[in-house]
Amino acid sequence: TATEIEIPSTVKNIPITKIGDSVFYNSSVRTEITSVTLPSTVTSLGYNCFRNCSNLTQINLQNVTSLGQYCFYYCTKLASIDLSNITSLGDYCFQNCSNLIEVTLPNTTTSLSNYCFASCTKLASINLSNVTSLGQHCFNNCTNLTSIDLPNTTSLGSYSFASCTSLTSINLPLVTTISAYCF
Repeated sequence: TATEIEIPSTVKNIPITKIGDSVFYNSSVRTEITSVTLPSTVTSLGYNCFRNCSNLTQINLQNVTSLGQYCFYYCTKLASIDLSNITSLGDYCFQNCSNLIEVTLPNTTTSLSNYCFASCTKLASINLSNVTSLGQHCFNNCTNLTSIDLPNTTSLGSYSFASCTSLTSINLPLVTTISAYCF
């Protein structure tokens, strides 16, 4: 059964600004959630918030600026996500989102955390124009990624692009640090 969740903007006249840690992670309906609508008041998603919501295909993050660690870990049906207001992505945020094809990041995103998009095996496109540093294993095992343009990146963490077997083109004009086993 498909479950669509709509979070209210207030509870007892108090605005909801954050979805807390592990809210849906241990929920009995976790694997049934297909869509989540967040109110414009929500600016932060906590640790493990939607972890293992394996049927989640759609979520609006209109005013969300911060995603906690493991926030969408193993959301295997999530195909695209607009992160246009995100300034902070926690470690392992989208790891193992195996159907994630496209990601849109805002110009304000300057770093990507450890394992952020690791094992997103269908990821083909991501704009990293203002990213200056990539964490360890950031794109590890992104086997569909063919090219990447990092015009402002100065630091690549270890294993950043390890096991990216389709990667044939990379532009790194400003890079000053390439850590161990990066490629």
